[in-house]
This record gives sequence, structure tokens and C-alpha cells, in this order.
Amino acid sequence: MSYWDPLPAVRAAEAGPLPAPDGGTWLPSPEYRGRWWNPRPDRWAERDWRNVPGPFYGAGTDTCWMGRLIAPAHVLYDDEWGAEFAYRQPRDAAQALALLGAVAQDPMVGYACDGDVHWTPELVRDWWRERGRVREWAAALDRTWSVSDRSGEREAAGGGREYVAYIDTGLAEYLRHYVFWCPKADRPAPANPCRPCPSAGPDTGGGPRFALPGRELASPRFGTHVRGRRARGDLVRGMPAVPSTTSRTAARDLEKCSAIDSWGPAEPACDG
Repeated sequence: MSYWDPLPAVRAAEAGPLPAPDGGTWLPSPEYRGRWWNPRPDRWAERDWRNVPGPFYGAGTDTCWMGRLIAPAHVLYDDEWGAEFAYRQPRDAAQALALLGAVAQDPMVGYACDGDVHWTPELVRDWWRERGRVREWAAALDRTWSVSDRSGEREAAGGGREYVAYIDTGLAEYLRHYVFWCPKADRPAPANPCRPCPSAGPDTGGGPRFALPGRELASPRFGTHVRGRRARGDLVRGMPAVPSTTSRTAARDLEKCSAIDSWGPAEPACDG
């Protein structure tokens, strides 16, 4: 398995229709499509530490808990404020569409999918070395929320269990391939790494609200009804083509390698 870049699928899908929390679909307002490409330079620095490395990340999203209604295999909530973050990156077009649908529902525009601009092999390795902190948090979330009297927390506890399982099995292989894909100092930068999204306008702090026609959606966290969402954002990154690595199982890699320190272009995977 090599790294699959979800951004072409995101660009192809962002005009809609996008999946909605009620199981239907909706069309984002044309002038505000594609506004999850991050016009705020400080958003990356504000990202939640629990985001798994990759293009998508949450950084100060809303707390209405809509994301898991659309993308439960990718979105989880923190237990301090209830904000959303990405615990699994998409690996195919269907997963990219689901996560994009969750991203587009956030009225605070706290998601971005420009992580490839920021992640480096060193940052990914640093994140992996500290994975025990993330795993401990996710396991504690499962223990606490699985016995909660709130149905939304009991449902989200399943995401905590999935995150623990993903860290234990699967994430190492994904990150090994992503390290080989993500930007490096020894790779020439593309001629035009960022271009304005055609629909982008001034960053005014949020676009106008647009309705989900004929729908009223209940927030699982607050029970309030949500009729529409707004979004903003504006940069699209042009990605250079790079080779993929050889697939290895996470268990074998971690047993025979010096963990993630061996990940890189010279040693994309372990021998033997």
C-alpha cells in the first residue's frame, strides 16, 4: 500500500453535493465553495495536538458535534470543549468525501486541509514519538464516555476505541508512506505551491449562512436545531508527484526498525 493523496478527490468533490448529517446531501453556496484551504496563517499553530498527521486537521472548530454524524471513521471530539479533530486521514475518494462533508459543516471554519504544506518528516516523527500521550487520552476518553448518560458521548467513545486500535495497528504504516510523501528540504519546491481558490474572496471572518433546504438538524451535543452552515478559506496547494514506498506491516516495521526514526527517502521501509 502506498500513500494515497486525497486532495485531488477533495477538489473534485468540493462543489457538491456533499453529505449532510441527516444522511442526505446538500449544495454549498457557490461563492463559498472550497473555503477550507486555510487563509489564516495562524490556524496551523492552533491545531489540536490530537490530529493525526496528514492534510486534514481541526483547529478551533465549533462544538455542535456534527462531524461524527457524517464521518465517524475520521472525526473525534475533545473532552475539554467538544471541538473536533481528525484522527484518521482518508484513504480513498469515498472517505475523502465523507470527511469533506464534516469539514464543510463547521460554522467556525476551524478545519483546514493544507496540512501537506506544513508537515515535514521531522514533525511527523516527533508526533509519533509522543503517540503514547494521544493513545492514553483516547483510552481514557473511551473509559469515561462509554458509561456516560449522554448518548452523544457514548457514541463518541467508539471513536476513542478506534483511535487506540489505529495507533496500535495501521497508523505506523500510513505514516511511513506519508513521511515519504510529505515535503522535504531536499525536494525542490513546486513553481507555484499555492494559488488562490477561484471562489475565494477577502477573509471577512465568515461567509453568509446558507441553508440545507428543507432540513432542520439536531445537534447531538446540545439538542439545538441547525438549519445552515457557513465557511471560509482560500488557498489550494499544487502537489508535486513523488514515488511511493514499499508496503510493510506496522508490527514488522516497529520490531525490525528503530521505530519511526528510520522513515525517510533513504530507507522508506525495512529490509527482510
